[in-house]
Amino acid sequence: MNGSPSITSSNAIVQVYIGNSNIASYTFVVPSLGSGRTWNVFEYNASTKTIIPINTIS
Repeated sequence: MNGSPSITSSNAIVQVYIGNSNIASYTFVVPSLGSGRTWNVFEYNASTKTIIPINTIS
């Protein structure tokens, strides 16, 4: 949107919980660098059941 603040200034956080844990297995903080409207946080590999951190703005 025109005039909207950048996602990099949003202070957004993504927390990923695995299983029944009350503690986040991964915590991602929006990067302060990058330009664009999309935050690519992570990929999930269903075969290996692993999270691949990306954490970029594009």
